[in-house]
Amino acid sequence: PGPETLTAPHEAKNIISVASTSSHRGGGMIDEVSGFSSRGPARDGRIAPTVAAPGGTVVSTRSLPASAVCNEPPTDGNSFGLYGVCSGTSMAAPHVTGAVALVTQWWRNRTVGLSPSPALTKALLVNTATDMAIPDVPNANEGWGRVDLGALFDPTAKRTYVDQRWVFTDLGERRVFTVKPADPTRPLKVTLAWTDAPGTPQADPTAPALVNDLDLVVEGQKATYLGNNFADGASVAGGAADRLNNVESVYLRAPGSKKLRVVVQAANLPSDGVPGTGDATDQDFALVISNAVEEIPPPAALGEPYASYSFDAGTQGWTTTGVPTWSRSAPGATA
Repeated sequence: PGPETLTAPHEAKNIISVASTSSHRGGGMIDEVSGFSSRGPARDGRIAPTVAAPGGTVVSTRSLPASAVCNEPPTDGNSFGLYGVCSGTSMAAPHVTGAVALVTQWWRNRTVGLSPSPALTKALLVNTATDMAIPDVPNANEGWGRVDLGALFDPTAKRTYVDQRWVFTDLGERRVFTVKPADPTRPLKVTLAWTDAPGTPQADPTAPALVNDLDLVVEGQKATYLGNNFADGASVAGGAADRLNNVESVYLRAPGSKKLRVVVQAANLPSDGVPGTGDATDQDFALVISNAVEEIPPPAALGEPYASYSFDAGTQGWTTTGVPTWSRSAPGATA
């Protein structure tokens, strides 16, 4: 398919849209986007699809014998007549559905049973995705890359997570996180996502779907990086703020050893992004920062409910108790 071949509802802003890649079965190349996979961008220019997963030559449940689709049995094992080889984004999307289920269980195991928000789930998948073939994410073929649960579940990864802890109610409000790269030689990735307020149906399908607009800014010692300002798969300094997407990322290939300021700020709040909380013009957000250690603990008082987590708190000595509140521990403790 050519550009802009995603159809409704696959280009909706608050979903996870999945592209298909080939698989290793049958000599396929897993870093190759399937020829049948619809391409973005969305009609209003947003980045779409969101991520990619194998959908070519996948073994799935077999169709009825009379069907010509998904009826061929696999050649690399006895399928007992129950499974057939099939290709399509209908094979790729279930991969990501299963990944989301695993991400949910993983998060619950680490947060006293709390479920991740849809925004955090999307941010986690995007932040840890693998750029396929040549470095060129984000793009209209694979989105932010192929889902990589090995990277997401890596027990050695140093990350900071924020899951809808704060609600912006006024234009210009911001939250600032001071971080230091855990490994200066490895990429540092920051991903911001939010569940945007519903838009108003418009006659012009190319009109922006975004309602509440947040900005991601990463301030270094010598340069400032804006969300989604990329070249060759990595962030470049300068540029203009993104006014279309409700997922924004900054990827620094060689972050160095100096402190960085990660800023999330409200650029436009015309609608109610968090019904039942705050006021009629508000928005919360999720944030994932990989290969970084937060220099200052999240601004929460002892005993106050939290939704910001750092599973390796280092010298700050912050950990979590058996209930969703902050408590003080000995330096070096982990949660």
